[in-house]
Amino acid sequence: MKKMLSVWLSLGLTVSTGVSVVLKDENKNINKYSKFLTSLDDFLYLKVEKEKSVDKLSNKQIEKILKEAFSINEFGINLYKKIDYEILNQEDGELNILFKDKQNSNILNEKIIIKFNLVLFNYDKINDAVYILNNYLFANPLIINKSKYIQIELEDLLKNKFKRLFDRYISSNIFLKSVNEFWEFLDFEEVKNQKNDIIKANFLNNTNLDFRIMRDASNIGVKKSDKYITYYSDKKLMNKEIFNWIKKYSFFNEEITDYNNIFKIESKDEKQITFSLSKKYFNYGKLITLEIIKGTF
Repeated sequence: MKKMLSVWLSLGLTVSTGVSVVLKDENKNINKYSKFLTSLDDFLYLKVEKEKSVDKLSNKQIEKILKEAFSINEFGINLYKKIDYEILNQEDGELNILFKDKQNSNILNEKIIIKFNLVLFNYDKINDAVYILNNYLFANPLIINKSKYIQIELEDLLKNKFKRLFDRYISSNIFLKSVNEFWEFLDFEEVKNQKNDIIKANFLNNTNLDFRIMRDASNIGVKKSDKYITYYSDKKLMNKEIFNWIKKYSFFNEEITDYNNIFKIESKDEKQITFSLSKKYFNYGKLITLEIIKGTF
């Protein structure tokens, strides 16, 4: 449930912030057990059948989701076994629970009320849905046509192209109470740290989407004033020179060194050099010929 709270708020859903109330000795230092309780996630998650509404949870259901909430680490697991709780109220997707010491125990030495928001979900089909979407995304790449993009700009382009289809398909395969739009749950990784043909995004339930990007070859090599290049007899220097020329018109990470997958030198002489753009990174293979203005052969 990565980014759940921030996404919940951004979607404008009703959120009652988790509230903890200490009912005894409010001025004393809170011990480590109380601190753990008051730092619990404000949301409790319950898996249900799709479209099923749960107005009142059974005690068994509440026990199950509380146990899962405490199971984030060994400390929480042990604490759950050592304390008791009482359900005070359950209404409109909210649970008010009072936590207290078991009889003859004083590890809390106080009573604490915490208000939780209940989230109903069913992700049984999410892996299949993500698999199908990734195949679709590979076959339908985002075509970009500039040399410089900032992170939010690329994310907006992806959103404009895929959000409607993504939301419609995901909402037909998984269930999350009160949510029909799932795009905002995507957590895009930094583009500068990724491969040059894929933009990765983390999604719910530890799944990942791979958005394929390709460069528009149509705007490369069309400027008559920029059809010149310096020639180097050293292959590495020449490849870098060609890449730097291409990069003036196409977006690539600065760290790239895999030039063979970007272009291929087709021919060269003392006056011209011709290379082809790779279909791995460009929407079609294009031959480009540049005039050599200076260099060593």
